[in-house]
Amino acid sequence: MRSHIDNALAHPCAAPPPTRAAIAVNGSGAAEPHALLPGRLRANSRVYNPAKDKKENVPQLWRIQADRREQVESVSAGDIVGIVGLRHSVTGDTLCDPKAPIVLESIRFPETVVSMAIEPESSVERKKLSAALDMLRRQDPTFRAEENEETGQTLISGMGELHLEVIKHRLLREHKLNVKVHKPRVSYRETIARAVELSGACHRVLAGQTTFAELTLRMEPCPAQSKPLVVCRVAPDELPGNFVNAALETLEEL
Repeated sequence: MRSHIDNALAHPCAAPPPTRAAIAVNGSGAAEPHALLPGRLRANSRVYNPAKDKKENVPQLWRIQADRREQVESVSAGDIVGIVGLRHSVTGDTLCDPKAPIVLESIRFPETVVSMAIEPESSVERKKLSAALDMLRRQDPTFRAEENEETGQTLISGMGELHLEVIKHRLLREHKLNVKVHKPRVSYRETIARAVELSGACHRVLAGQTTFAELTLRMEPCPAQSKPLVVCRVAPDELPGNFVNAALETLEEL
């Protein structure tokens, strides 16, 4: 990670000295690693996230080296530290002095390439799974988690099958969640291929009186991506307006 930071990020002393800033590099557990650029950052201080227009508390600072962590009171330019307790910031955000706002160039992440459906082994763990996926999504910008409105499935997306396999193991290791991952359900859609015309009649006895209605419906394919259009060809004086409106509303919902 250190070599990537050295190659991709600005030199710690490249910006004007009065500015204090830390750019989030990658989320990992409770202590999220940050690379500190010009200035000094102290524990129990308050920083500003200009991208979110939110202020963040910095209750603890941890110097991270491989698996070793050492709590420190302050850090200076060039240090890579873990900040515990951030609520609004995610990978790629800039944290700075509220009196000297600055936004460093954010990291551009590639689009996901594979998606799978995920579900807990027990339905009572759905809320726990949703919270865990949200945390992983905040930590990893190349990971997506969302609910498909048409099928009701929770879909996870990543940079490959190995990436999603790692997510599955993290859910088990860090959140004690056993999950099942499988191919997403396909929501098939049907539409008409050519113009068609149908007629139908209806007889009903209401309050001792026989009611009769006849309807002719013609449907034609419309251009792709265009909004369906419903047209009534009945003269205004032939039917009561409430009858016509009820028919049009029903057709628009189809």
